Amino acid sequence: MAKRQKQIYGMTKRKYISKMICILLGAALLIPAIGADCSQVNAASGKSRALKAYRSYLAKNESHFNAKEYDFTTQNKEPVKKADSFLVMDMNRDGIPELLTWHGVSFKSDLVNIYTFRNGKVTVLRNSPVDINSQARGYYDVYACRKHHLHAKWNGGMMGKTMTVYQMKGTGLKKKTARLRGCKRDNKIIFRKNNRKNRDRYLK
Repeated sequence: MAKRQKQIYGMTKRKYISKMICILLGAALLIPAIGADCSQVNAASGKSRALKAYRSYLAKNESHFNAKEYDFTTQNKEPVKKADSFLVMDMNRDGIPELLTWHGVSFKSDLVNIYTFRNGKVTVLRNSPVDINSQARGYYDVYACRKHHLHAKWNGGMMGKTMTVYQMKGTGLKKKTARLRGCKRDNKIIFRKNNRKNRDRYLK
């Protein structure tokens, strides 16, 4: 009887080991897929929370300043966080978009504030805001590229042209004063008026 139990146990053990090997091999193949799915879910959840926070932040910080043409003396007395317009783009490609806001200071003088969503809060990046001032001469063309950088192109006519590119590095901005290869304007990522209609449409 004991021998029969041993033989039966021996057969069961072999089948058990074989079954466990199959299970472990299957699990090893599934782990990368599960990890990728979890990462995608976490990124989507983080993006949703960020956009919701940005929507609330912008609703509380609408700017009502309107610079009159050639009026260089009238200054905006609103706090710098007040936003006339905004855009969102994922500057460091981590799945969480950044918020860029346009704050008018006076005629031909503006600031671009750049925020990210970290630890559940809307947080301004180091080295922000970006100063866009062409009161002395020329004009600025500010736009986002397909690599999700911010470009500030100054055209001074006979005085020449300059290009400044802002990239997100860690918790701050890195500035380069040269055109980067492959950076083409993205006409889908543009500054839009900070009003309820645009917040509801583009921050969801």
